[in-house]
Amino acid sequence: VKLMRSVSSCAGFVYTWGLGKSGEQGHNNIDNEFVCAFPKRVIGIPKSVFVACGERCSGIISEAGEIFMWGSGKYGRLGQGNENNYSTPQIVKYLQGIRITCISIGEVDTK
Repeated sequence: VKLMRSVSSCAGFVYTWGLGKSGEQGHNNIDNEFVCAFPKRVIGIPKSVFVACGERCSGIISEAGEIFMWGSGKYGRLGQGNENNYSTPQIVKYLQGIRITCISIGEVDTK
């Protein structure tokens, strides 16, 4: 089984590696079998305090409490109001102004 992994550093940077099929690595790649064999920093997000990854998407919470999501948008799991895939981090606009402290990403949903 090939999986995607993610980690946040003490400095608030996010690094991802592993299998990427729907842009879930956040490296602006959507490929059927894109594999990043070493940790690579995700660009385009503020410093993070929390990181989560699921079956086909990833997300972070910024120091300001904003959620950024990327990867497969199937079932609306990215919170963008559509089912589009995003290969770069996108702020969840519908939750702007609400300070978020934790997210959980499952196989088909985000909580």
